[in-house]
Amino acid sequence: MLLKLAGRLTEAQHVLRRGIALQPDSASAHNNLAVLLSEAGRLEEALASAHTAVTLDPLHVDSANTLAAILARQGRSAEAVAAYRKVLAQRPDHLDAHSNMLFCMSQMEGIAPEELFAAHRAFGRWLEERLDAPRGWDNVPEPERRLRIGFVSGDLRNHAVSSFLEPVLQRLSGRPGVALYAYYTYPARDAVSERLRGYMAGWLDAAQLDDDALESAIRADRIDILIDLSGHSAHNRLPLFARKPAPLQATWIGYPFSTGLAAIDYYLTDKFMLPPGRYDHLFS
Repeated sequence: MLLKLAGRLTEAQHVLRRGIALQPDSASAHNNLAVLLSEAGRLEEALASAHTAVTLDPLHVDSANTLAAILARQGRSAEAVAAYRKVLAQRPDHLDAHSNMLFCMSQMEGIAPEELFAAHRAFGRWLEERLDAPRGWDNVPEPERRLRIGFVSGDLRNHAVSSFLEPVLQRLSGRPGVALYAYYTYPARDAVSERLRGYMAGWLDAAQLDDDALESAIRADRIDILIDLSGHSAHNRLPLFARKPAPLQATWIGYPFSTGLAAIDYYLTDKFMLPPGRYDHLFS
C-alpha cells in the first residue's frame, strides 16, 4: 500500500507477488495485485487476478468491486453494472459501488435518459433517508462581506477537470468580494495542485478525513456556496453533500448528469450542453 501511494507500482507488484507465493489462497492479495495491474494499464492481467480473488472467496466484496471496476475500464459497461449489482446485493451500503455503477450506466449505449435518472434519484433518496435532517448554518447574512465559495474535488491536480477550472479560478481569485476554498480529496498533490492552491484563501487536504470531520471543517470555514466537481466519478464526497454543510450547493464539470441528490441545488452548465428547459426533468 505504501509503495502504491508513492507511485512505485512496479515495486509494489513485486512485493505482492512474493506475498501471493507465500499465501496463494489469499483473496486480498490477489485483489490488491488486480488493483495495481489495473492502475498500470495491464487490464487483462488485472482481470485475471480479480477473477482469481473472487473464485477464492466469492464473499470478498472488495474483490467483486475490483472486478467490476476493471470491466468498466475495459469499456464493458453492461457487464460492469451487473457486477456492481452483485456487490450491492452483498453490501447495500457500499458507496463506491453505488457511484461506480451509476457512472457505468451513464456510459452505456441505449439506456433511456429517464431510466438513468431514476437510478440516480433512487441512490439519492437511499442516501438522504439514512441521514439526519440538515442542521442550520452559522453564516452571517451580511451582504457586504466576502462570499465564501468552496470546491470539493480529487482532481485539483494534473487532470482534465483542472484544465477547465483554472481559468475560472484565475478570474474569481482577483475579485475582492469572493474568497475561494478547496477541499482536496486525492491523497497526493502535484505541481498543478500547488498552482491551484495559490488561488485559494484556504486549502484542506481532505483525503483522510471522514464525513464528520470534513463537514466540521466546511462549517467552520462558513462556506456559502459549496461546489462538487466530481459527481459520481472517483474520489467524490457525495455523502458529505447529502448532509448539506453549506446553505447553497452545486455540481459542475466532473460529471455529465445529475448526482441524484436533492441536497444539491444546482447543476452548472450552458445552453449548448443542456438547452434551457429541455432536460430539467432529468435533474434532482
